[in-house]
Amino acid sequence: MLEDSAGVLKDGGGEDEVARKMALVGLWCIQTVPASRPSMSRVLEMLERSVHELAMPPRPYHPSLSSSPSPSHPSSYPSITSASDFTQRSRSRTPDSTT
Repeated sequence: MLEDSAGVLKDGGGEDEVARKMALVGLWCIQTVPASRPSMSRVLEMLERSVHELAMPPRPYHPSLSSSPSPSHPSSYPSITSASDFTQRSRSRTPDSTT
């Protein structure tokens, strides 16, 4: 993926990766607990990395949802350890538009 001086993609091949990276960084930035949010310098570091190098943010806890696992039992959440796992699960939930 190449970018010009304005940060615009020169080829269309990396747009999906950029979108996934922005989504992951955004999820880190909106963490409920302020101490869990990255600093701006950390955000910049994350944006410079490959999407495959980014860790998944913790899944949010919503006490209003009775089916949500307890925050004291994070192992009951589905395990996603990398951005590629996130991408694969996202695609598996997307309805097939060709049928």
